[in-house]
Amino acid sequence: MNNKGFTLVEMLVSFAIVSVISLIMMNVLFTVKERSEKSSALTELTVMQSNISKTIKNDLDDYTLISVVNCGTRCYDFTYSTIGTKRLSVNTTTNVIMYGSYSKTLPTGSNANSLVITSVTTAGMPVGNNSIMKIVIGISNTYNDMLYNVELFYQYRNTNITVTL
Repeated sequence: MNNKGFTLVEMLVSFAIVSVISLIMMNVLFTVKERSEKSSALTELTVMQSNISKTIKNDLDDYTLISVVNCGTRCYDFTYSTIGTKRLSVNTTTNVIMYGSYSKTLPTGSNANSLVITSVTTAGMPVGNNSIMKIVIGISNTYNDMLYNVELFYQYRNTNITVTL
């Protein structure tokens, strides 16, 4: 007998093998895509964290700060002698962080939680800077349950700057 072609069993076995391999490949593809999206969001969050820190730090270093005043929930006005007032605010509903004209929406999976400014004055320092202001913008991420807080420290002389927290 001259058989040319495949039997039904051979076709079914081949189809089953190809199906199993296809399912495994699809699972790998979806896993790689998910990890790539998470990695991209975390990278974007780290870059945003660096940019907001640099923007605020540059203003604090380059201009003379006159006052810091609480303007509401998660909102502070920084008044400088030459460039005027810049508002730092965190909107926990829309996950937007704003400082002056800089505005950034946090990437997917990230949440803006808080904005806290504290100031500590050290008594007994007759000259130089005697106070430290700490600025903390609380940011969490659901992908890895880590905190990506923006933390800045600014040392100043408390007789030159009015801080109303």
